Amino acid sequence: MHLGLYATLFFLMVPTACCSVCLKNPMTVFVPEELEANQFVFKVDNVSNCWPAGGLLFSSNDPGFIVHKDGSVFTSHYVKLPSGQKKISMLVKDPQKNEEWTCDILLSATQNDKAENRRQKREVVLKRTKRRWRPLPHSIMENSLGPFPEFVQQIRSDAEQNGKVFYKIRGPGVDEPPVGLFSILEGSGNISVHRPVDREEYPEFKFFGDAYFYSNNQKADLTLDITIKVEDANDNTPEFTEKVFRISVPENAKTDTVIYKLSATDRDENGTLNTKLKYKITSQQPAGLFSIEPAKGEITLRSPGLDREVQGTHELILEVRDMDGANYGRYSTGSAVITVSDVNDNLPFFLSASLSCNVSENTQNVQILRIPVDDKDLINSSNWRAKFKIISGNEGGHFKIETDPVRNEGILSVIKPLDYEATQNVKLKVAVENEAPFEGSASFNTIPVDVAVTDVDEGPEFEMPIKIINVREDVAIGKEIGSYTAKDPETKTSANIGYKKLSDRDGWFNIDEKTGIIKTAKQLNRESSYVQNDEYNITVLAADTSQKSSTGTVVIRLIDVNDNDPVITIPNVHLCKSDIGTPFTVITANDSDKEPNSAPFTFSLPENPPDVRKYWTIEKISDTEAHLSERGDLALHVYKVPILIQDQQGKGSEQTATVSFCACSDGIHCSDRRSGLSAVLGVWAILAMIFAALLLLCIPLALFCGVKGSLKQIPEDTTQQHLIISNTEAPGENVMDGNVKIPLQSLEPSATGEGTLRAAADVAVRNGITKQEEVHRTIMNGSAHSLSSIPGRGRIPKGFDTSKFTTLEWQQFMWSRIGEKVILNNQDDDREISNDGVREYFFEGTGSAAGSVGCCSILGDEDRLDMLNNLGPRFKNLADICMKK
Repeated sequence: MHLGLYATLFFLMVPTACCSVCLKNPMTVFVPEELEANQFVFKVDNVSNCWPAGGLLFSSNDPGFIVHKDGSVFTSHYVKLPSGQKKISMLVKDPQKNEEWTCDILLSATQNDKAENRRQKREVVLKRTKRRWRPLPHSIMENSLGPFPEFVQQIRSDAEQNGKVFYKIRGPGVDEPPVGLFSILEGSGNISVHRPVDREEYPEFKFFGDAYFYSNNQKADLTLDITIKVEDANDNTPEFTEKVFRISVPENAKTDTVIYKLSATDRDENGTLNTKLKYKITSQQPAGLFSIEPAKGEITLRSPGLDREVQGTHELILEVRDMDGANYGRYSTGSAVITVSDVNDNLPFFLSASLSCNVSENTQNVQILRIPVDDKDLINSSNWRAKFKIISGNEGGHFKIETDPVRNEGILSVIKPLDYEATQNVKLKVAVENEAPFEGSASFNTIPVDVAVTDVDEGPEFEMPIKIINVREDVAIGKEIGSYTAKDPETKTSANIGYKKLSDRDGWFNIDEKTGIIKTAKQLNRESSYVQNDEYNITVLAADTSQKSSTGTVVIRLIDVNDNDPVITIPNVHLCKSDIGTPFTVITANDSDKEPNSAPFTFSLPENPPDVRKYWTIEKISDTEAHLSERGDLALHVYKVPILIQDQQGKGSEQTATVSFCACSDGIHCSDRRSGLSAVLGVWAILAMIFAALLLLCIPLALFCGVKGSLKQIPEDTTQQHLIISNTEAPGENVMDGNVKIPLQSLEPSATGEGTLRAAADVAVRNGITKQEEVHRTIMNGSAHSLSSIPGRGRIPKGFDTSKFTTLEWQQFMWSRIGEKVILNNQDDDREISNDGVREYFFEGTGSAAGSVGCCSILGDEDRLDMLNNLGPRFKNLADICMKK
C-alpha cells in the first residue's frame, strides 16, 4: 500500500480596476521551496508608475511576510511552501484617497526544487518498509475572511488500492470543543475549516483521522495524527502595563541617568514582528529634557535642568508600536508623570536685615521675640524646617532660641534674669539652617538681634546670697557675732530696709530689725542635733518700704571647744574566767568634740580606792580602746570598776564600767549569761506578768467559791481534771510547809573593791523561822548590808552562783510581799494566813522538774470581799459559774 499526501491551494481573487491596470491579480511568483528569515521574496512592479505621488501603505495577511513601503516583500521567519505552493494576500491602502485594494499572490516553488522533491520522495518510497500514512503539519490563517468552508488539506490512505474507502476525523475542533470547526469529505478526504479562528485562544489543533472500507466498515489503516497550526495575524494592539507611569527623580539627578524602564505586552505570537515592540516619547514639556531608548523602553535624563522649585512635575506622552515600530504596526499610547523630589538645595533666609526687642530686668522664662524665615524647599520636610542657634552675644547664658514647628519661626526667650544696673543692652547674632544637610557649599545665614534691657524698681538685695560666720560654740549669750545686710540696687544703700528671721530651728540667734546685726540668744552647742557638719543655718528676710523683699542665708560655722569629756560607749561588759577564755574585756570610749579635743584617749585606774589597782589592770590598745583585766583571785560577781579617761588636752573624768566576772565554758560567753543573764530581766518580767495574771484569775475563784451564803465553794474535783485545791501541790499530797530561800543582793562594790553579797541570810523555814525580826527588818526595810554584818557569815563562797539574782527591779516588786507573808505565816500556827503555807518551789512531786506558782491567794482573810463589786462584768460572769442554780 502506498502512502501519499496531497494539498491543493484555493485562491480568492478580488479584481479591481487598479489591480487590473497596475498589478497583476492574481500574481504568481516563483521562489525556492524553503525561505530563510528576512529573505527577499519579490517586489511589486509599476508602483511608481501607477502612484507617482507615493504614500501607499502595504501589508500582508500572512505574518511570515513583510511588505515595505516600496513594495518589497521579505520573510519575517523561516517559511516552507507546503506542496510547493503558498498563497498570500497583499492589502494596499491609499490614505490620501481613503481607498484600499487586495491582491492575491501565489508563491510557487521553482521546477528544480520540484524535481529535487520528487527524487527525495522516490527515495523515501523505495526505503519504506511499513505501511503508514503521515500528513505534513498544515496551517490556517488566524481570522481568515473565508469564504467558508475553506479547504485546509487532503488526507489519503494507500488502502484505496485494496478497496474503496471513506474517511472520518474526530477530536478537538471536530466533535470536541470547539465543535464543528473542521469537517472532512468522506469520499475525497478533503478537510475544511468552517469559521475564523483566534490564535490567542487556539494556537493549534490536534485531532485524528481514520480510513474505513465501504464494504465492511472496518478500519482500513492505522489512525492518523493530524496537526493544524493557526498562523498568527497581527490582530492585537500592544498595551502598556500601566495606564499612567508615576516616576520620581531627585532634582539633583545627573545627566544620562536612567530614571525608569517602561513595559508593555502584546498578545500576538512571541518571536514575530507582531510582538516586536518599539517605544517613543511623542510629547513632553519642556522638550528635550527626557529621552527614551526605543527597544528597551528606558527613560533617560538628557538635561541637568531639573529644579523642583521651578517645575515640580513633568508629563510625558508615550507610544508603543509592534511590527518593530513600522508605521503600519499597531500601537497604543500612554503617559508618564515624573515628579521631581526635593533636596536641600535652598538655604533658609531671614525676612529682615536686623531685629530688635526689649526685655525687663529680672524677668526669666519669657518669650521676647519671634524671628521669621523663608525657605523654597518642600514645606514641612526636613529640607524646609529651620533650626536656629545663637552664635554670639549669649556668653552669660541668659537666652535660648528654639523653633516653632508650625510657623517655622525662631522663638527667642530669656531664661536667666538680666540686671539693668550691670547691662543695659545685649547684641546677639542668630544663625539659621535646615534640619537636613545642605547640598552645596554655603552653610547658613545670620541676622543681628539687639536686646534692650529696661529698668524696674527692684527690692533690696543681699550682698551675697549666703554668708558664712565663724563662731566659737562657747560664745556668751547676747554676744554680737556679725551682721547680714542688703542694699537697694537703685540707690546702692541700706537705708529704709528692715530685717527679720524666717527660720532659726532652735532659736539660737536674734537679728536687729534695722541694722541686721546678729546676736546669740542661747548657748551654742556644736554637738547639737540641729548642727550638721559644724554648721547651723538661719534664713533672713530683707524688705523695703514698698514691701519688696529678698531672702538670704547665714551659715553659722561653729568652732569646737573642749567642753565634753570622753565617755564609755558600752558601760556593761563581761569578763570570762576560764583557761580558754579571753583574759580581758574591751573598754571603748567616745568624745563628742573634734580634733584636737578628742581621741586619742588615755586610760588609767584611779588611786582611790586602792583596791581598784590591786584587783584590776588596764592597757590602752588604740586611740579609743583599752583592755581591762583582773589580777586574779576575784570571786565570780558583778563589779563596778572606776576608770579615768582623758582626751588629748587632758580633759576627762572618772567613768564607771560594770563588769560581770563570770565563768565561760566556750571562752567567749558567760555560762549563766547565755542561759539567763542576757535575758534575766526579760524572764523575771515575764514571770511577774504571769504571776499578776494568775492572781487576777485566782482571786475571784478563791473568794467567790469560798463565800458562804449566795456564793458557794466549788466542790473538790475528785477527778483531778479541772480545778484542784490550792494547797495541794501534787495529786494526793498535802504540803503544809516548805522551804524558802530569799537571797538578797546588791551590785555595789565594797570599799575594798571586791563585790559583796548584801543578803540577810538563807532563811530556812521548817516548823518555824530563826532570826525572824532580823530577816523581817532586812526584807521590809530593803536595807543593804555587807556580808560581814550578818553574824556567822564571811566572804562569798567560791562557786556560789550569784548571776540569778542581779535584777533589783524584781527584788523591789516581789520580795517585800513574799517576806511579809513568810513572817506572818510562821507566826500563825493554824496557818490561816495562807491555805497552803510556804512551799518548796524547786520540787513539785515525784519526778517533777517543773516549777509551780503555788497558792493563788494573797489576801489571807475575808474582810476585803467588798472589792468584788468593782471587778467588772467579766468576773461577775465567773461568779455565776460558781453559784448553784
